[in-house]
Amino acid sequence: MFTSKSPLEKRFRKTVGASPKKFAGIVRFNALLKNHTDQKTLTELGLEAGYFDQAHFIHDFKAFTGETPEAYFQHNK
Repeated sequence: MFTSKSPLEKRFRKTVGASPKKFAGIVRFNALLKNHTDQKTLTELGLEAGYFDQAHFIHDFKAFTGETPEAYFQHNK
């Protein structure tokens, strides 16, 4: 691509409106919401979305929604 990491990230941020890492987190969270079913536990949902532990899953979930996964899915059935 004939560019280094820093200019590429700046161009990405300018075009998309978020850093590549933030964008990847948004995509992962949207996939998590689409894959939610009542048959899956929250642990299964987090693992399928690529989280390696429950603490990071809950932390990211709260950052996006302001609620824990359990509270969010109880209110949004």
